[in-house]
Amino acid sequence: VGLDHAAAMRRATIDMRLQLANQALSTEAARRSAYESAAREREAEVRAEVEAYRETTSVPEKLAVLAEFEEAFDAYV
Repeated sequence: VGLDHAAAMRRATIDMRLQLANQALSTEAARRSAYESAAREREAEVRAEVEAYRETTSVPEKLAVLAEFEEAFDAYV
């Protein structure tokens, strides 16, 4: 279960970064807006998976790594 959430976080994070790159490279306002919306959807997906993963464990080491990920993700976003 935890591995599934971790994989989903990874996929959504990669897709979010791709959408942000596309937004930065886009020359049309409508496309920039669409890419930004997609990136925000992926961000919400990552955050939901973080919470879902948190609910699957009480292991202090895993929770510490998850907290580090959240901190880095917050800094990135």
